[in-house]
Amino acid sequence: YQRRVRGDRNAMPIYEALDMFPKLVDDFRVQTSSGGAISICGMVAILILFVSEFADFLAVKIDDRMKVDTALGEMLFVMINVTLPLVPCKILHLDIQESTGKIRLDWQAENKMEYQGAELLPTGELRIFHDMTPASHPGCNVAGKLEIAKILGVLQFAVGAALPPILSGMQGSRILFDPAGANGHNLTHYIHKLQFGRSYAGQVNPLDLRVAVSNDSNGVFKYFLKVVHTEYHSAPRWFGISQAAILSSQYSATAQYSNKRVNEPPAVSFNYDVSPIMHTITEQPSSFLHFVVRTCAIVGGVFAVCGLVDSLLYHGGLTSSRELGLLMK
Repeated sequence: YQRRVRGDRNAMPIYEALDMFPKLVDDFRVQTSSGGAISICGMVAILILFVSEFADFLAVKIDDRMKVDTALGEMLFVMINVTLPLVPCKILHLDIQESTGKIRLDWQAENKMEYQGAELLPTGELRIFHDMTPASHPGCNVAGKLEIAKILGVLQFAVGAALPPILSGMQGSRILFDPAGANGHNLTHYIHKLQFGRSYAGQVNPLDLRVAVSNDSNGVFKYFLKVVHTEYHSAPRWFGISQAAILSSQYSATAQYSNKRVNEPPAVSFNYDVSPIMHTITEQPSSFLHFVVRTCAIVGGVFAVCGLVDSLLYHGGLTSSRELGLLMK
């Protein structure tokens, strides 16, 4: 036992030589008011920098990349909600025309859209009626989902009389045969929502909540949309579980209004063109190890700077007279 104690005592100086944090006994410690003030400032700085670093750690970084869209034969889903408060539902029709020559007139007949009555109150408030008689109201709200090909095309809200059943197969005849449009219609409209594809975080639809006002009954509204296919990859959640990519689209839009129509029925048309470029958005979470390293750097850096400032003040003789008196004693 004595040999082991003696061996431990001989080994202690070796560990003491490796100590990178030498200590001073209490008799040689000097505490000053300037040192206390610097310590408070240092702790406040550490707290502010730590909160900023922690907020940056929680924020998700976004990586944007562009590539050629190689997907063929896919369809685009369009969510649309538009109200024309001065056009009744019985003469409002949704037409879809694609660059391949495929035309779908009067999409209401396909039961894919929901038509509801609407009215613009004298106070300027828009009211939508959720009843079974949409044709009895002065305006019309059209909402629903469409499926279109990824090619050039037009979505058009046209005003006119419906064709009789015997002529229902004559594509394009209703647009030419338009007695209801002879007197004109005010196509003031509200675009509550126009979205291509599924929703994802940070998605922006330029035409959402847009209000377009026409001051006469001969106005024609045209919107030109450039649609870009978008693939959104969410950041992995807990335990590294990743979610499936969201296939959606985003678009840019320009608007054109004309009150001098020639051989053209009153309509609100959305001319869309699908770009061959795909936009890939990937969420990249911050690294926890990087957060730990940056936090240690903040703490160590602030302490080092505070110690340097305190040492300069102390050795520069900028302490108070009371502290100098205590040092002389």
